[in-house]
Amino acid sequence: MKTKFTPLTMLAFFVMSFSLQAQNQIAQNGKKYFQNTGKISLANGIHSNHFGLPKSTTREFSVPGYSEDYAWDPDVNTWQHVSNTTYDYDVAGRLTEEIEQEAQTGIYLSRNSYAYDYFGNITEDVYYTRGVDEWIPAGGSKSEYLLNVNGDVVGVIEKTILDGEWVNKIKTEYILNANAVPIGMQTYNWTGTDWELSSKTVNITWHNWQKRQISGYTFQYLQNGIWTNGERYFAQYKGNNYIGEFETWQNTQWEYTKREVYSKTAEEEILTLGSWNGAGWVMEERYTTKFDAQGNQTKMEFSTWTETEWLTELEFFFDLTYNGLIDVTELVIRYRDPDITEPANISKYVFSSFLHFETTEVKNVNLLENVAVYPNPVTSVFNIKINDKSSSEFAVNIVNLAGQTIFSENYSTPSISVNTELLPGGMYLLNIKSSEGKIYNSKFLKK
Repeated sequence: MKTKFTPLTMLAFFVMSFSLQAQNQIAQNGKKYFQNTGKISLANGIHSNHFGLPKSTTREFSVPGYSEDYAWDPDVNTWQHVSNTTYDYDVAGRLTEEIEQEAQTGIYLSRNSYAYDYFGNITEDVYYTRGVDEWIPAGGSKSEYLLNVNGDVVGVIEKTILDGEWVNKIKTEYILNANAVPIGMQTYNWTGTDWELSSKTVNITWHNWQKRQISGYTFQYLQNGIWTNGERYFAQYKGNNYIGEFETWQNTQWEYTKREVYSKTAEEEILTLGSWNGAGWVMEERYTTKFDAQGNQTKMEFSTWTETEWLTELEFFFDLTYNGLIDVTELVIRYRDPDITEPANISKYVFSSFLHFETTEVKNVNLLENVAVYPNPVTSVFNIKINDKSSSEFAVNIVNLAGQTIFSENYSTPSISVNTELLPGGMYLLNIKSSEGKIYNSKFLKK
């Protein structure tokens, strides 16, 4: 069993930490750091929060119902007990509410509430201020799903709080294939009275729809009534690790702009960001998260590349204390930057009133595995070998980078040969769908 600290929880602790001990330089660096590390949490579907992500874990976990919150006072070199926080959860152990009160007087300081969909995505996040005798919503976001007659999600409306009321902000409509998997999106902005079409995402392909691992898309925006290319993205996966490359439309052609390289093991998670200098990729920033044996974060690090080595700009340490049931009874947050040699204390949380939950594993059934495509690059013919005994028929599609399907054929054998002699040289997307609804996506280069 372990105490569950989600990215949401850790971010909440971080925000509380700096509200208790405000230091301009640290806060500015911290804001930039956590804005960027947010990309790590989007690794399983890095370009859209709209698609639900099933959870997959077999271990029990615990969550605290109460905490005593401390801030470090450098003047007296000790911890100051500044507030207490109570936490509420739903039946799945997801945080639904946290209320903070001043430690000495019990005066209410803040309240946050959260709601979730079936897959665990946050659909409502509200921050409240305290009135005379009630909580007043001061800010927040909410997602309302749009469904078709079959119950499939065909869109989402994003709302925000304005003057205590929910108002429309953005609407996204999905274009679904026959398996109810999104292959395109149209985005609208709220004008105050109506929805106005502003952009669309076409040629969405998935490496693994079940895990929301996206392998490509093309983003276009509406300019003076004409659709104009904006950004294009491709990703290659190896397990949960991936390399994603971005291109922007410049001077009537696609040009590389940036790249992200993501890797994760049981011990650490790393996101490296780079840019294209005209001749090759140049590393720029790196974000690293360390985990302990229970899967909880113990360290987060932001580094920049100095042409020869990585320079650590900011580190956060999360020192955890466990009891015999592997509940986290104490969390100490510290930081270090280049101006100090030893990590400095920020905040401490002493947890109690633990609740225990058990989760079950959600198996991935939509991925067509054990697929070999070779040679790549291809000159004339490439071969597909599929080792999947549950499927007997396969639909093979080739899509060009303009989003056009230029080859589509059905096969009743797992050994397939495709002639590409008539294809112009360049990059193409390969999509394979089995008769059981399993999907395989990749890309290949035609010489």
